[in-house]
Amino acid sequence: MTKLVPSIIATSAVLLSAARLAAETVTASGTIQSVDAGGRSMTVRRKTAKGEKTASFAVAPEAQVVVDGEPRDLASLKAGQSVTISYDTVAKQITAIRVGSALPPTASEQKAADPLPPDDAVAFEGHSYKFFREVMTWRQAKQRCEKLGGHLATIGSEAENDFVLVLAKSGISKLGDLDGIWLGATDERQEGDWRWLDGEKVVFNKWGPGQPNNKQGAEHYLLLWLSKERWADQPDRSKQHVAYFVCEWDAARSSEASATPAADHNDMFQAGTVWVKDDQGGRSKLTVLTRRGETFTAKFELGNGLVRQLKGTVKDGRVSWLAKDVRSTGRPGGDNDGLLSRDERGEKIDFVWNDQMRGERKSTSFGTISR
Repeated sequence: MTKLVPSIIATSAVLLSAARLAAETVTASGTIQSVDAGGRSMTVRRKTAKGEKTASFAVAPEAQVVVDGEPRDLASLKAGQSVTISYDTVAKQITAIRVGSALPPTASEQKAADPLPPDDAVAFEGHSYKFFREVMTWRQAKQRCEKLGGHLATIGSEAENDFVLVLAKSGISKLGDLDGIWLGATDERQEGDWRWLDGEKVVFNKWGPGQPNNKQGAEHYLLLWLSKERWADQPDRSKQHVAYFVCEWDAARSSEASATPAADHNDMFQAGTVWVKDDQGGRSKLTVLTRRGETFTAKFELGNGLVRQLKGTVKDGRVSWLAKDVRSTGRPGGDNDGLLSRDERGEKIDFVWNDQMRGERKSTSFGTISR
C-alpha cells in the first residue's frame, strides 16, 4: 500500500492533515478504462498485490487533475491513458489524478515501488513475509509494518493463507490455544464491508463458525486464530487472543529466486510449486509453502481428505521429510524420500515412503502443475 504525501497536491482545498493522509489516503496506478465527467466517476484497470483488478471510483468535486504537468479537467481524460490516482478511503473518492510522466514519483511512492524486505523475510509467490512474535494492537502492528516499508499481510488464496499460517506457527516454540496474528483487513469504515488495506474487497476468506460477529459492536479487525486455523474479527486491542502479526512486502529479494544449483534439480522445489497425483482415491496435492536454502515447509492434501503439514529438506536433487498429521496431535505420518527429475515430458518426484500406520514401504510419483 503506497502512502501519499501532501506535496503532490497543488491546491489548499484538498490538503488534509499529515496524520490523516498517512492513515487514510492511498495511491494506485493503472490504465483508464472509462470516464464519466458528468457523473464524476472513472473506471481504472490497476495492479494490486493480488493481481490486476478493474474498479470504478467516485471523483471528488475538488479533485485536481494533472496531465503532463498541466492542470486539466476530468473531461480531458481518455480511455487507455496511464494514470495514478490518490484515493481517500474515508470519503471513498478520488482526490487527485495524474496522467503522464512529467511529475516524478514522490519519495513514498518510490519506496513502495521498490521495497526492501528484511534479510530474514521469507519469499512466497513473488512477495516476502516476516512473522513478528510481538504482542501489539492491530493499529500498532499496521504502523510497524508500514515503517518497515511493507504492510500487514493480505490473503488472496488458500495457498497464501496456508503459507502465512505455517510461517507464524514455525515462529512459536509452544503454540498457545489463543495465539493469533493480525492480518491487513478491516470493516471499520462500514460494518460488514471487509476491505484489505489497499482498498480491495475481501473475497477469499477463512472465517470461523459464527464469524465475523462484531461482538459489542467493537470488532473491526482481522485476526487469524492459529490453533483453529480460522479467521475471527477482534477489537483493536484483543482481550481474547495473544495477537502477534505478519508483515508483507510486495517483492521478493532476487537472491531468493534460486537457492540451489539447477543441475541437481533442487530449483524445481520452490515456494508456490504445486505437485499432484491422481489415483482411485482422488487427487493428492503437495503445495510448497516456504523454501529457505535446503529447508522447506509444505502442505500435503491426500485424496482421502487427510491433511499433513510437512517440514523437510531439499538436497542433491532429493526431497525428504518426516510428516506429522495436522489433525492427530503427535501421530507420525512416516518418513518420506523423493527423487526430483526433469525430462521432455515435464517434472516429477518419485517418492518412496514408509506408511507407519500399515507397516508398509510404498512408492508413488507426483507431477508439477503450477509454478
